[in-house]
Amino acid sequence: MKNNYLKKILMAAIVLILLFSLSTSAFALSDTAGSYTQVSLANAPKVSGQFTVYLSISSNRVNGQYIHRYNLPVSMGSLGQNKTYYVSDVMTAAQNQYSWLTVQGLSNNYINGIKDSTIGNTVFGPVTGYDNYNGWMFRINGKYPLLNQADWPSGWTSTMGPCGAAINQAYVTAGQKIDFYHADTMNTVRATHSFKNDPISYSSGVLNTKLYSSYSYFDASNNYKWIIKNYSLVKNKAFQVVVDGNISKTIVCDSSGNAKVTGLNLSPGSHTIEILPQFVTFGIYGIPKYSGAKLNFNV
Repeated sequence: MKNNYLKKILMAAIVLILLFSLSTSAFALSDTAGSYTQVSLANAPKVSGQFTVYLSISSNRVNGQYIHRYNLPVSMGSLGQNKTYYVSDVMTAAQNQYSWLTVQGLSNNYINGIKDSTIGNTVFGPVTGYDNYNGWMFRINGKYPLLNQADWPSGWTSTMGPCGAAINQAYVTAGQKIDFYHADTMNTVRATHSFKNDPISYSSGVLNTKLYSSYSYFDASNNYKWIIKNYSLVKNKAFQVVVDGNISKTIVCDSSGNAKVTGLNLSPGSHTIEILPQFVTFGIYGIPKYSGAKLNFNV
């Protein structure tokens, strides 16, 4: 009971302090920031009428199973409305629109557990006994939304580190991607990485790109101080990938950060490549080291 209580408190801290990209499109190389600062909540943007955002969910692993859903369209708003919408509203709407999805913690300011009924009754949440710093986090368009100083909690100072927006503080607008992923932030070694990529090119059976990753972790000397690492090249790593949903391959990142998939035979048109997550094994659990991604590209 004590561990569960501590876990819950720390999960609240994870979301409040930082808020977590799985799926992403190509991004400009100059845009390597791992976070952004919101405008004050008093001036949060409003959205009129109906609009769509896109939700991705990538969980930890339990008994070999994990959630890996990418770019689920979620309809928001209604005709005649003009209001501010938050990540918590996205999760409520997604739960209503996707019968397989169950979200725990929506009455609070963080997500404690997520269930995908198509893969059983497992609720994917913090792993008790591993450490006290793993749980659900999110990013918007690949970045952590940070609170404007006008909205910092009483007593918060810049020396305490970034103050993140919780799910009921991080606002969304049309077309944005909200990526929920299970993360460990114990330290720089355990921290879960999330991906972005350089534009993909394809020629003569070879897919070329560059993979970048960003991560965050607690300062060991002060659990209220976060370190957020901007996106940097992934080097000397190999990942299992699935091309167009059925072609199993390996993408290899070399010492210069170049990532390559060979032996493909792709026709002109739109294609996808899903980078499968990598896990650190702990008993029946797997804690993500890399959260995975699903990328779109054209040939």
